[in-house]
Amino acid sequence: MMIAKQLNITKKVVTTLLVLLTTTILAVAQGQLPTSGDGSENNPYLIQTITDWNNLADYVANDHNCAGLFFKMTADIGSAAEPVQKPLGKQIDKNKTRRRFAGNFDGDGHTLYVDINNSTNPYNWFQYNASYCAPFAYAQGVTIQNLHVTGIITTTGQFASGLVGQSGPDNQQDQGTCTITNCHVSVVFYCNTIASSKGNHGIFIAIPEGTATITDCWFDGELRGNNYLDSGGFIGLNKGTGTTLNNCLFNPNVISIVNDNISGSCEFVHENGGSHTLTNCYYTKSFSAPVNAQGTKVVTSIPAGATCQTVTAADGQTYYIITGNAAWQAIQYAFTNNTDYQLSQDVTAGSNDATLVVPAGSNVELDLNGYTLDRALDIVEAQPSGYVIWVNTGATLTITDSGTDGIIRGGNNKNTTTSGGNGGKGGGIYNEGTLIINGGTITGNRARMGGGIYNAWDATLTMTDGVITGNNATESGSGIYCRKANGHTSTFNVNGNVQIYDNIKNNIQNNVYLETGYVITIGGNLGNSSIGLYMQTNGDFTSGLNSYGNISNFTSDKSEYTVVLNGTTNEAQLVPCISINVAGYGSGNDKWMFIASPVTGSVDPYDVQNLIGSATSAPYDYDLFRFNQAIVAGEWENYIQHSSDFELDNGKGYLYANKNNVTLRFTGTFNSDAEKVVDLDYVADKPFSGYNLVGNPFKTKAYIDRAYYKMNAAGTDIVAESSYTTKSIAACTGVIVQATGQNETVTFSTTAPSSKSASDNGSIRMTVSKKGASGDEIHDNAIVSFNKGNNLGKFIFNENHAKLYIQKNSKDYAVVSAERNGEVQVNFKAKDIGTYIIDISGEDTDLNGIYLVDKIEGAVIDLSVNPNYTFIGSAVDRIDRFKLVFNANDFNGDNFAYQSGNDIVVSGEGELQVFDVTGRLVMKNTISGVQTVNVKSQGVYIFRLGEKIQKIVVR
Repeated sequence: MMIAKQLNITKKVVTTLLVLLTTTILAVAQGQLPTSGDGSENNPYLIQTITDWNNLADYVANDHNCAGLFFKMTADIGSAAEPVQKPLGKQIDKNKTRRRFAGNFDGDGHTLYVDINNSTNPYNWFQYNASYCAPFAYAQGVTIQNLHVTGIITTTGQFASGLVGQSGPDNQQDQGTCTITNCHVSVVFYCNTIASSKGNHGIFIAIPEGTATITDCWFDGELRGNNYLDSGGFIGLNKGTGTTLNNCLFNPNVISIVNDNISGSCEFVHENGGSHTLTNCYYTKSFSAPVNAQGTKVVTSIPAGATCQTVTAADGQTYYIITGNAAWQAIQYAFTNNTDYQLSQDVTAGSNDATLVVPAGSNVELDLNGYTLDRALDIVEAQPSGYVIWVNTGATLTITDSGTDGIIRGGNNKNTTTSGGNGGKGGGIYNEGTLIINGGTITGNRARMGGGIYNAWDATLTMTDGVITGNNATESGSGIYCRKANGHTSTFNVNGNVQIYDNIKNNIQNNVYLETGYVITIGGNLGNSSIGLYMQTNGDFTSGLNSYGNISNFTSDKSEYTVVLNGTTNEAQLVPCISINVAGYGSGNDKWMFIASPVTGSVDPYDVQNLIGSATSAPYDYDLFRFNQAIVAGEWENYIQHSSDFELDNGKGYLYANKNNVTLRFTGTFNSDAEKVVDLDYVADKPFSGYNLVGNPFKTKAYIDRAYYKMNAAGTDIVAESSYTTKSIAACTGVIVQATGQNETVTFSTTAPSSKSASDNGSIRMTVSKKGASGDEIHDNAIVSFNKGNNLGKFIFNENHAKLYIQKNSKDYAVVSAERNGEVQVNFKAKDIGTYIIDISGEDTDLNGIYLVDKIEGAVIDLSVNPNYTFIGSAVDRIDRFKLVFNANDFNGDNFAYQSGNDIVVSGEGELQVFDVTGRLVMKNTISGVQTVNVKSQGVYIFRLGEKIQKIVVR
């Protein structure tokens, strides 16, 4: 009684303390206004410490918008060691209920050091919305002035900002004016938004819902991460009307964005239904697709030969606007007077400099001499005749590079039909005459058609050296566009060390576009270069190439065509193909896949494009194996050792890996049958007896009539698949099946197998992964199938991975056919200690009444409630650790004892008593946690642990 009474008192005391503690926490979370000042304009509240800021943030979050109140910083707030992490303004539920700051904030020239991160989320500020990472996350009619913000903004969401996230409620235009004056933002942005989503980040305001005015402000921080789609250097998504920016400077110190993922972005204001005005707004680095470029480009020093206008920007520094360049005019003078010209310095066009024109009758050479010729229109709005060079009809221009790294860049041709605009055709060079490129790089140019070069009808383009890369077109031919029309003859000759690659349209390679009937002549051996040919599909699609060399990286919007070289005539032909993409393993060695040939008969691996690497001796950049169960010491036969008799047979599968990302292209006569029967081998008494690597024999998806193994998505291991009635095998893909005896076959069909009866359908799939290993990479799976006769043995491919086995008749299986009752033993083996996760899913069946039992931990998991289980596993664990219990709706989750081999595994605390059927006490142990006990003879026993009683039949 004394113990019970004492425990009761302790419980009461603890409850009282919890109430007091909770009350104290709630009181702190309410926040408060600063104690200094009264909030008037003449006597503002003073923000003197990070505590003052945090209290204000809590105060706003608790529905005090501070409208009409004035705040002023008296010192720098935050530091690298103790940054500001609470924004002003907070979303408090999933219904977009947002608490907004509507006060007047004066930084008084001081610095606010922030580290706002929606992922780490130290104050649980972003539990309802990962977006709007900003010091002033939600505002309304706010005024901010004289503030410097530095530090870090990190977001996985949208609408990040270095100052204001959203300046008013959603889609409401009458929410007052957001006024920002004399503010300096120098934060480092790390924006990791999902690549397919729009970033809509804005350095000063992510979304202004009402009117916004930004004056005398500048940004000189860093933009890093992977997604700034539709973002703005000052405003990310302008929904406000009458937005104005006056004397603002976009001067980022670093722009380092993965894959230049900045489509739709701009230096100042990205529009979305609003309107804006820029006055005296300047930028030093481009942050845009140039069609959206805004403001005036400035430089920090005067280029050689240039004439400039001097301006003083918001940061008080002197900058220069290039208005003209004497060297640019000298080049034009040489072209006009039929004289060659060699660059002796980088030459950048000024705002008053026009396209360089090679007039009819001129035959001139331009030697880049290792320098850059820059029209500089990629960082301003596109212009009519916005190409760098225009070669007139009857003119000849030869471009060479006697130095290294000579460049032609900066063309940006506006899509207009006005005189001289040519409808946005040609970004770097618009060619109507003869253009010969013997060196240099054409890059960073933009147009509607022909971002790098537009080759008009009756024009001749010859390339013997040089690079075309990094250009863009909004429609076609980001690298080169070749025009062809009835009655006109155009020529494109490629001969030598030419590279045409990574010219992009909408994030897709679009290197060379040939209009219908156009013929491109390829001379020399280009197999080691990076020429990429893009061909349109209408018209005579197969006549566009006439090659006397090799072509690599052919692409088309008809992926079922490729280029092959006729071994007799040495001419290229465009032929039908089937392709499969292979993800390279880079410097690692785990990235495998099963491939298969859809070509009837047999194919030499050399005849499959990109299958065999260019290396003729070790180290090779590819691996190709066939499976042979008859070989005991290593069942995989390497192509390199067996090349004399190694062919890809229709219906067979092969193991493949490549160091690089490649596209394998199969050409020939494709298997067009609806069904193919493949014989299976069975060699008795081998470690992998009966296993066969077979392959889809068709050019479309296929199905087979039995369970199989496939390569996992990571390319690191093979996993079982039992749902063959619904899961198809992709074209050019192989799988592993198992024969259990002689004379067995597997049937591939282009139609799915007929459905079985409802009672036979369904399976339970168990997947094991190791937490923290390559993004919780799946290691293995095991399947209990309710389809009859669907057993599949265990095939070990990666011995380092943890494995799940289903035991049946003392053998380990990957797939086992079972009734939906009783229990199934699940074995687990790990190579090393770690945290593992078993995920269980029902395929065409539910998990009601099914439990997973962990014999070591004594855990019983109701899979209909929690279909996954996390546990610590190691190589020394008992193998027979788990079991599935079926039809157990009345399963006693309090069971504390299970038989495992000769042992009884007991889980609990207290004295364990074991009685035989006569009631005689045969054993007594003290149990603490999970322990094993040994019952020496078979029979029926009663186990009692405290008030728990369980009957165990020991066999």
